[in-house]
Amino acid sequence: MPLKTLGKPPYLLPKDVANDDLVEIVEKPYMLEAEETKWKKPKGVVTVQLPNKNIRRWFTNVTTWDALVRAYGEDEAIWVGKKIKVRKETRTISGEEKEVLFGKPYMEPQQQIGAPI
Repeated sequence: MPLKTLGKPPYLLPKDVANDDLVEIVEKPYMLEAEETKWKKPKGVVTVQLPNKNIRRWFTNVTTWDALVRAYGEDEAIWVGKKIKVRKETRTISGEEKEVLFGKPYMEPQQQIGAPI
C-alpha cells in the first residue's frame, strides 16, 4: 500500500494561485460549524489540486460556497473532479487591504461535433 501523509493539506493562500487558474476538487467538501472557526461563522471547506499539482484546503467565503452549492448541488460526492475558476480581489478587511480569493464553478466548453448547420 502506498504511503501518504497523515496531516491535512495546507490552506490555500492568494500567493498559491493566479487569476483565472483552474483548480480541481479532489476530496468531498465539508462544512465547519461556527464554533469551530475563528470567525465564529460556518465555513465551507474544499480540498483542491492546483495547476502545479499541489493540494490545498480552501476555506471559502460565502459568495464562493453558495455559487458552488448552486452549481454542484448538496451531494458532496458529486463535487469531486469538478473545477473552480479562481479570481483574486483586493478587499478591506478589518481596516486592512487584503487579497481575497473568489471562485466560480467552471464547466468545460463544449466542442462542436461535425460541420456547422
